[in-house]
Amino acid sequence: MKIRKDFIGHSSDGAYYLVGTSASGFNGILKGNKTAGCVIELLRNDMSRDGLVNAMAGRFDAPADVIARDVDMIIEKLKSAGALE
Repeated sequence: MKIRKDFIGHSSDGAYYLVGTSASGFNGILKGNKTAGCVIELLRNDMSRDGLVNAMAGRFDAPADVIARDVDMIIEKLKSAGALE
């Protein structure tokens, strides 16, 4: 899976924003924290859920179950917005 090209990401003051262009069909802004921003940036390239969890485990010092839960939650939000290919 990966982020659709018609979604634009931006970080500011510790928050990460994902905005759909007019071509995306999504009218809104997704706001997340540093963790969400990291997942979204990793998804600029095609990556599996397990690949995301492993990559996040290499970047953050947290228990594997917490990282997996956070990744799953972020993926669900991205799916609901139609932001994933």
